[in-house]
Parts: sequence; C-alpha cells; structure tokens
Amino acid sequence: MISASPYGKGRQTAQVSILLTLDHEDELRTIYDKLAADGGQVMVELQKTFFGALHGQVSDGKNGITWVMNCFTQLTNGFQM
Repeated sequence: MISASPYGKGRQTAQVSILLTLDHEDELRTIYDKLAADGGQVMVELQKTFFGALHGQVSDGKNGITWVMNCFTQLTNGFQM
C-alpha cells in the first residue's frame, strides 16, 4: 500500500528560534562564524548591546532555524548576568 502521509518525513521549519547563552565570547564567535559560513543568513551582526551582552543572530542554511546568541559580559550589582 502506498501512502501520501507525511508521517516520518522531515518538515521545513517555520519561524523556529533557539536561544544560546554562552559563557565565553570566543565560543560565541566560533558558532556564529561557522553558521554564517555554512550558508547561513546573518540576521543581526555581532554587536555589544545596551543590555550587557555580545549578541548576534544567524538563520542556518540547512534547517532555517534562527540561532539567537548572547554572551553576557556586564556585571550588575556584583553578579554576572
């Protein structure tokens, strides 16, 4: 019997975002650069933000997932955010 069911088949993602909070800037830069070099679309260039993080976003070229990356560097009240 032949079935047209999509069961077991991968689907293109639609508006899926994954948030990564990293402890080290070099780790964030490595992931960001690899995603961008592997056919990803840069959504937000790496930049220091007003909320104390190095921040960037890349949509990967294989799955269409947007990777939102932060590395908090600013101290607030003696605690790292």
